Amino acid sequence: MSRLPNGSHNPSRSCGAMAAVLLLFSSFFTPLTHARYVLEKGKDVEVCVAYERALNGAREVTSPYSRPMDPNAKHFSKPKWEPLIIGEYPYLEKVWRYRFDRDVNPINFYAVDSWPRWRGTKEQYAHAWKSFLVTHEERGHQLQYVARIDIDNDGSQDTVYLSESATSKLFVVLSKDETDLDYEKTEFAQGHPSRKMQGLGEFRNFEIGERNYLNKLFNKTPVEDVTYATYDFFIYKGMAYYDLWWSRHPSYRGRPAWEAGRLQVFILEKGKHARNICTYRVQRDNTK
Repeated sequence: MSRLPNGSHNPSRSCGAMAAVLLLFSSFFTPLTHARYVLEKGKDVEVCVAYERALNGAREVTSPYSRPMDPNAKHFSKPKWEPLIIGEYPYLEKVWRYRFDRDVNPINFYAVDSWPRWRGTKEQYAHAWKSFLVTHEERGHQLQYVARIDIDNDGSQDTVYLSESATSKLFVVLSKDETDLDYEKTEFAQGHPSRKMQGLGEFRNFEIGERNYLNKLFNKTPVEDVTYATYDFFIYKGMAYYDLWWSRHPSYRGRPAWEAGRLQVFILEKGKHARNICTYRVQRDNTK
């Protein structure tokens, strides 16, 4: 794995941007009581109905919207995730490059006090990439796992890499020799479109009533990205599925996740794009 040259990164600059992300994240979670997932799409699909029972059978939904699995739920199992030991893996920087180019808002890795000067130049993107790369290489803020999963249900096991931080869980599919990504299968498997496909910029205006500490520092807030996306995998009757939840998303327009968000379940079939087969909303009966 390549290393950055000395002097190419100023930790204090990316710390400021990431602090903004974490404060935005923490300000948006409200502990829940008496909440559950309610099936909206897929009421005639067996796995969707069964997953609703499995999610709600163990315990109530809690912040940040974990997906509990009833240990007594029949026909369900979870992949066996093996943590990566400390060391270098030939695919890691390629994973990070894929994620940065596809899904990361670069402004989150650019100093807050420099946001008014952001113009999206090649030099600014390069600086944001270096901050992103050093953050991943040197700070160990993410947990990393691999598992053998037949993700596209073709009868052949795939190696899936999963990264987990305090606010996200994201995955890619590795090549058979585990030196690179299987880019086609990874792209087919993503349950969310890229930032480019969505036409997302770096900043958005505050919504009416929306408040955070950036109101006093900057008159806009970063457009949400995969910092707030969490995937989870499960097996049902021998078939692989995975779900996706966003704790913050551009479409929420300042509304809380429990109100605007939806839990989606996907299935992947060989040579096809992931298909959303189930959608659930959060039914919140009471709050603390």
